[in-house]
Amino acid sequence: MITKIYTDFKYLTSSKESHLNPIIWAQIDKISLEEKKRKHHFRYTSFNLVDNYKEADYWMLPNTWPHYVIGKSQHLAKQFCEMAFKNGKYVIVWSGGDPEWILPYKNAILFQEGIHKNIDRNHEFVFERPGFVEDYINLYFNNHWMPIFNEEPTIGFCGQADSRFISKIRFYIRNTITKLKYKFGISAYLPIIHGYPVNLRRKVLQLLSNSSSIKSDFIIRNQYLAGIRTKDSIIKKTHTTRIDFAHNIYNNIYTLCVRGTGNYSKRFYETLCCGRIPILLNTDSILPFEEFIDWEKHIIMIEIDEMNNISGIVNGFHKKHSKLELEKIQRSNRELWVNFLSTTGYYSHFHLYNNIILSKDLSN
Repeated sequence: MITKIYTDFKYLTSSKESHLNPIIWAQIDKISLEEKKRKHHFRYTSFNLVDNYKEADYWMLPNTWPHYVIGKSQHLAKQFCEMAFKNGKYVIVWSGGDPEWILPYKNAILFQEGIHKNIDRNHEFVFERPGFVEDYINLYFNNHWMPIFNEEPTIGFCGQADSRFISKIRFYIRNTITKLKYKFGISAYLPIIHGYPVNLRRKVLQLLSNSSSIKSDFIIRNQYLAGIRTKDSIIKKTHTTRIDFAHNIYNNIYTLCVRGTGNYSKRFYETLCCGRIPILLNTDSILPFEEFIDWEKHIIMIEIDEMNNISGIVNGFHKKHSKLELEKIQRSNRELWVNFLSTTGYYSHFHLYNNIILSKDLSN
């Protein structure tokens, strides 16, 4: 199904790829049609950029929301959304990065990673976007995948769960300033609610390490990406710490996934990509396509007030399912990532949102 979109390039303030709504970028990328289909795939073929705004299912801001904010051009976004509202159209607003923004427009539809579920908003529709990752099975395991099983639950984690004292001080100072700005309406950037994320990870890992019924396989770093500073994506992918990271997920049936600076865990999607079972600490999270996917069949969700019993919950889940059932879940998770949460899978199913949004009358 093709989703028809409209934009007005008078409101385009930058043509830099990282500043563009990726759906708009796929439409205007100056390459041949065949190259577009190969490079953008469903991000291009699932959408049709129309000239007549009346024919469009949605209007789209051409740039990402952070670019309008950082570039101090929110007045342009406001004009665009107001014009769409007068014509009875919703506006898709694409946001990225860790900050979660509260949009001031009734007809805005926010797509972003790390959205909080229970936050008062001026607009009705917010949808969690996956944290897109490359196919680790292809990248690190030569396209060879198979499920695993152990009699006792094995839980992996490789990443930052410790930090220098100065990093903690900086976090609390910055987050306190953000809270004050948000409280007094100076900023629409939502502060971090659950405290220093690294501390939260460390606490949960300690609870699991202390359990005699669980086998833990934890590699603790004191810096994000183990301190890799290069911008070269090839070096990042082939660095021994990234290989260790991928193998830690693949070699354990479960992986602990706790939010970072943004209210989401990229590790969650990497675990599904590897066909393993995420243990997700729920920090008021929204999951992608949760209107269509029965997430209880794919993951273990731990509520914050259940955190102290995490080992009991995981152990109970593991004992409840047979070897064949656990292997089936792993296979289903791999298929879920390929079909819905990979870049091509996500955009090929974007039209599912039409059933939710377009049935609503904007005037109500």
